[in-house]
Amino acid sequence: ITTNATLLTDEKINILRDKNIHLGISFDILPSIQNAQRIYPHSEYGTFGKVNTAIHKLDEAKIEYSIRSTITKEHVSKMVDMVRFVIDNYKNVRKLHFEPVASRDDNDEKFYDDFVSSFMEARKLGQRYNIVVHNSMSDSVDKIRARFCRGEFCVSPTGEIIACHRFSSEKDSNFAYVNYGLIDEDIHIDREKKSQVFSLFNYKRAECASCFAKWHCAGGCVAERLVQTSSQNEAKCRYNKALILELLEERIQQ
Repeated sequence: ITTNATLLTDEKINILRDKNIHLGISFDILPSIQNAQRIYPHSEYGTFGKVNTAIHKLDEAKIEYSIRSTITKEHVSKMVDMVRFVIDNYKNVRKLHFEPVASRDDNDEKFYDDFVSSFMEARKLGQRYNIVVHNSMSDSVDKIRARFCRGEFCVSPTGEIIACHRFSSEKDSNFAYVNYGLIDEDIHIDREKKSQVFSLFNYKRAECASCFAKWHCAGGCVAERLVQTSSQNEAKCRYNKALILELLEERIQQ
């Protein structure tokens, strides 16, 4: 189950423990980052205190969980600090997922360069304490992919079937690109629309054909391609290759 952990009551934690359910927690770890990026709706109050308490209860209950953090330009140099905070405060964490934000404001070449440097340092620190620091690109190094994402079967709160969980509302301008059905009393799948949606997931740039990283990156994330500008997508391509090279060098040194 993926959760932001703000609604984890003692009763729910007991159920999770009894059913042996693994949690993926969306949490930005450092209080200053969490309280800046993840606040309660219609409020100025951050969620760090609530999530921190919930995580300590998970530790006491010996429930397995991992943490997924979104890295922005303001905090890209803080990944080592984030790993250190986890080491000092959360005893049962064995996986930290650090992913660069997909944003028209943050994602330039300097952001990606800083991300690669900070991520690799955080990864080294994690290895010393048996914590796997990873992201979608590091997970791809050991895989051969025809496409980065095979598409999903997600159901929105209004019953729409979508191929990407990032676009879950009709109010989102990119919703139409990933919507291919509806669930009400029955399941309705638009076969023609589904074919169009998944052709988008199979899309590759012309440059991909001769790229050494094509079997790892496999064209990149559809959601990022839809959200970011063409120059930002170029920068993300450069980032993918730079991080893969770092990861391959790490593998050789091992």
